[in-house]
Amino acid sequence: MRASRWMLCALFLLGAAAPTKPAFNEPDGFQQLKFGADFKSLVPECPIDQSLSSRHKFYKWYETKDTCWAEDFRADTFKLWNVKIGDISLVGDAKVSNGRLAALSFEFGTGFWGQLFLIFKERYGAPTSLETVKWTSRGGVSVQSQVAKWIGKTISIGLDERGGTIDRGRLEYETVEWQLRRLDRFKESIKKGVKDL
Repeated sequence: MRASRWMLCALFLLGAAAPTKPAFNEPDGFQQLKFGADFKSLVPECPIDQSLSSRHKFYKWYETKDTCWAEDFRADTFKLWNVKIGDISLVGDAKVSNGRLAALSFEFGTGFWGQLFLIFKERYGAPTSLETVKWTSRGGVSVQSQVAKWIGKTISIGLDERGGTIDRGRLEYETVEWQLRRLDRFKESIKKGVKDL
């Protein structure tokens, strides 16, 4: 599944796949999170448990109702807590490039996909593409899954009924800058793989 996403991204960025409908009214961010802005200035860091002496930070994100960020073990990634769309709670990741927000990825309960789809359709119009795909778990269980995409000139939004697990959907906002960066990393990994043979 991941490899096919990389290939679709690569084809799109290389011009082999163009949107079938005109670009939608693109947002410049998500809620208070503006793409291209200094990420740490957009939302506060989550509270830290000062009573624990460790070289690692222990975040107490549950002590605030406001959106906050926590450091993540992955490079250029921050965990986002307390994010909501209406009554739907999301857990997410913010991806940064040179400290500036470049992409967002959220998880939600699969049962909320229909409600989120209607919210996004109301806000952005009909998706650029809407399809039913076969989703297969790591254990081999296959089910149908809805995938909606809004593809713009600078921002693309993907709303997948199923993400990494059967009961968790995925919402992604990506800037073209982030897509190009992923494509460059993909090309570099291919070159490295060739050298390793």
